[in-house]
Amino acid sequence: NALEMFLKTQNEEADESSYLWNMLECGTKINGKLFTLGELEEIKASMVAAKEKVNLVVNLTVKLGIVDEYDVLEENEVLVCNGKITGKVLILRSPCMFPGDIQKAMAVPCKPDKAFTCLDNVIVFSAKGERPLTDMLGGGDLDGDDYFIVSEKELVESLCPSVPHDFGSQDQNIQHEADISQAFCSSVHSSSVAPKIQDQL
Repeated sequence: NALEMFLKTQNEEADESSYLWNMLECGTKINGKLFTLGELEEIKASMVAAKEKVNLVVNLTVKLGIVDEYDVLEENEVLVCNGKITGKVLILRSPCMFPGDIQKAMAVPCKPDKAFTCLDNVIVFSAKGERPLTDMLGGGDLDGDDYFIVSEKELVESLCPSVPHDFGSQDQNIQHEADISQAFCSSVHSSSVAPKIQDQL
């Protein structure tokens, strides 16, 4: 049918079509009327456009995270590249699954009276506070995790951080996964391509 023909012609690229092709190879049946090649091209174009739309170019600094052993930094303060980056910054790590996985912090100048002078290539996190900032960043820690630091003023000022996810609760993890799935489904249903996809299932 048209779907198989389309997927075979796209098989070398495979990025967008491999999932559907694997479904057919496993014996999955597509009920209802067949996709036309034009409809499949429209779906593919929509997927590519969506991917390009979220491909933002942002200047990031990526540094290994360590803890402030001298207990100098206050809660929500960080030392980035020995104080080379100062002011409000956004910090995140990969994977970034929830809105609260991006947090703001205050990057402070180096403390000249402490042995921070050799820490040029790291981000130092404060040891103070009820919950470590690293844990708020997607459940991160200081066992070798790399952290992304964004210092572009326009981005920093425009973001209002969400409440960080509690990674200690499995029930909450399940609920957040359900929320993400629901948000994705709602987005697909509201698109112009969704009705055509639904006709084929």
